Amino acid sequence: MSRLRDRQPLAEPERDLVRSSPAPSIRPIIPAREDTASGAFIVSTEESAVKVKDAMHKGAEWVSPDTPLTQVARKMKELDVGSIPVGENDRLVGMVTDRDIACRAVADGRDCDTITASEVMTDGIVFCRDMEDLDDALRIMEQKQIRRLPVINEQKRLVGMLSLGDVSQAAPHVLTGEVTAAVSAPNA
Repeated sequence: MSRLRDRQPLAEPERDLVRSSPAPSIRPIIPAREDTASGAFIVSTEESAVKVKDAMHKGAEWVSPDTPLTQVARKMKELDVGSIPVGENDRLVGMVTDRDIACRAVADGRDCDTITASEVMTDGIVFCRDMEDLDDALRIMEQKQIRRLPVINEQKRLVGMLSLGDVSQAAPHVLTGEVTAAVSAPNA
């Protein structure tokens, strides 16, 4: 009998064989292993999708709307982050990014000691939930062209931040050049 016939088949009864497809830019983020010979992913039906809570940075800090912009920038530098949520009365009200500071304050010659987070923040905050599948959060990032998302729990409390870097660490096979390009594409 040949060695090939003695080998176990890749698709076992409790597993499904899923062929990778180049069409969608986001593939489901589920625990899998790739069969290099066939280019297929072997996925266990018993395993669940990777959750946002498993990939996010836990315990995100936030600033209040009346925080002077210099303090916001110092906090971002201290935390080594490119954005920070803005909260008021235990609710998220916006987000300040390094781009907000550069374009809405510095480039306009405004005094960063006198203006506040609320004057430069992006309103209408986009977020994800800690129990969502990671691929759903990535889809939001792609659609809204956002690199970082605040993460809230069932009680609507800020529990972390999710970045593209976090996604690439949790599921490196998913964060392709196409997803990064879609998030980074210029607005139409």
